[in-house]
Amino acid sequence: MVDVQTISIVIAASSVVIGVAYHILQIRHQTRTRGTDLIVRLCSMFGGKEFQEAWRALAFSLNQRGLSVFFSMKSSLFTTLSLMFSSFQLVYSG
Repeated sequence: MVDVQTISIVIAASSVVIGVAYHILQIRHQTRTRGTDLIVRLCSMFGGKEFQEAWRALAFSLNQRGLSVFFSMKSSLFTTLSLMFSSFQLVYSG
């Protein structure tokens, strides 16, 4: 017959395993939620007035002066895009 001490050891060990599995699933869910939140925030930036004006200015400059202006412009568009790509890299690197 199995004594009380053996049963309590088995229950304690199984509760630790269940707790670890639960926290692993929570961490995975939290990572997905953060990625989704990042995408939503970035999409809201693209709909903003500041981004639209910068995009229009960039398109107008490219049509007027050529592609060399694209690489020399220092506008909020490039800041926004660099932040976006660095954020994607942070979320999806691991």
